[in-house]
Amino acid sequence: MTPEADCGRRIVGDFAKRAFRRPVAADELPAYLGLIDVAKRNGETFEVGIKLALAAILVSPDFIFRVELDPVLGAKRALNDWELAT
Repeated sequence: MTPEADCGRRIVGDFAKRAFRRPVAADELPAYLGLIDVAKRNGETFEVGIKLALAAILVSPDFIFRVELDPVLGAKRALNDWELAT
């Protein structure tokens, strides 16, 4: 992994964790990181790619809505630490 890619992964991952108010699963990041590659393929800078990725996070339903995933519909359960903090 290049230093630039590693830096992008840290920036996007840290931002997503804060924006989503929970840990981010490993399979969620590639979609956002792919926007950096798209920008670079179109002749844009790394910074423009980061801006695209961060903008995509800010329009994600995981940012806009508070999500509480119930394992069984209608079942009562204790909130986890992330849900409680939110």
